[in-house]
Amino acid sequence: VDFKLTPDITLFANFAKGTKPGGFNGAVASTNGRPEDVTFNEETSKNYEIGMKSAWMDNRLIANVSAFFLDATDIQLTTPIQSVTTGAVTSIATNQGSGEIKGLELEARFAATENLTLGLTYALADTEFTEGCDDFQYTLTSGGGVFRPTAPATSFNPTGLGDCSIVGNPFPLAAKNTASFTADYTRPIRDGGMNLYVNGDVSFTDKRAVQVHDNPYTPSTTLVGLRIGVQTDKWRAGLYARNLTNEDAVPSATRWLHSYLIGINNVTLDPGLPPASVAGPNCPTATPNCVGNASYSLPRGFFGILRRERQVGIEVTYNLGD
Repeated sequence: VDFKLTPDITLFANFAKGTKPGGFNGAVASTNGRPEDVTFNEETSKNYEIGMKSAWMDNRLIANVSAFFLDATDIQLTTPIQSVTTGAVTSIATNQGSGEIKGLELEARFAATENLTLGLTYALADTEFTEGCDDFQYTLTSGGGVFRPTAPATSFNPTGLGDCSIVGNPFPLAAKNTASFTADYTRPIRDGGMNLYVNGDVSFTDKRAVQVHDNPYTPSTTLVGLRIGVQTDKWRAGLYARNLTNEDAVPSATRWLHSYLIGINNVTLDPGLPPASVAGPNCPTATPNCVGNASYSLPRGFFGILRRERQVGIEVTYNLGD
C-alpha cells in the first residue's frame, strides 16, 4: 500500500508471506543415529514493513526509512554430523525452531555542494529464536552429554545441567547493526572534460554468532577505503586503497567437526542405559552401557576465512565505445 503524503513524500506498508521448501536428508540421517532428521519441514515467514521515501531541499537530500518485523517458523539451518561407520563428516538440513527479526533501515544521500555528495546507511536487525532445540547446545551445557531427541528423558547428562534450548539466542551469521558512510568529491581540473575524483567509504558490521549457541562469534568489523585520480568520458586512472586500517577480523566462520579428534577412543559408560543401546564411532555395539561420547575429546571445530590485509594499487580503465 502506497500513500503520497506530498509530491516528495511517499508512505508505504508491505505484507508478505514466504516459504522455503522442505526436503529429505535420507539415509545419511537415519543410519547415523538421527532418524528424526530423515526429512525436514518447509520454512515459513510472515513479513511486515512500514516506511517512508522522501526528497527534500529540491532533491538535494534523499531520505528513506523503514521498520520491519519478520516472524519465521521451522527455520532451516545446516548441522554437521559424522558417520558412525566410516567416520566421514557431512552436513544435513535441520529445522532449528522459530524466531523473529525486528528491524529498522535508514538510507540518506545529500548533495552538500555541486562537487561533494555524502551518503549514509544504517540497518538494525535484532534477531532472536523464540523456540528451538539443538543437540550440541545440550552437549555444551551438560559438560559433554548426549541428547536424544526421540527420548529426551533418557539423555546422558553428566552435570545435570543439560539444556538443548536456544531460545533467546540470535540467528547465526546475522549482524545486529550495520552502517556505512560514503563521500564522493569531483571537480574539473582543466578544459576538455578532465575531472579530479576522490571517493572515501567507511563500513561497520557488528559481531555475528557463528552458530545457534551465540558463542563463538566473528568480531565487529570496520573497513575503510579510498580512491583518488583523474577521469574523462573515455578513461579513468588513479590510486586505490582497500582495508586502509588493516582490519584483521575474520569475515566469516563455520562450525564443523574435527574428525581426527572424534577418532580418539574416549567412551563413557552410562549406567542409565541398557547394554549396547547406543553405538558410535568410539562405541562398538557389544560394549555394555556405552555412549560414543566424542564430546569429551573436543570434537567441534570452527574454521574461518582470513581477511585480505591492506591493499594499495593503481587502477586504469578505458572505454572502447563511442
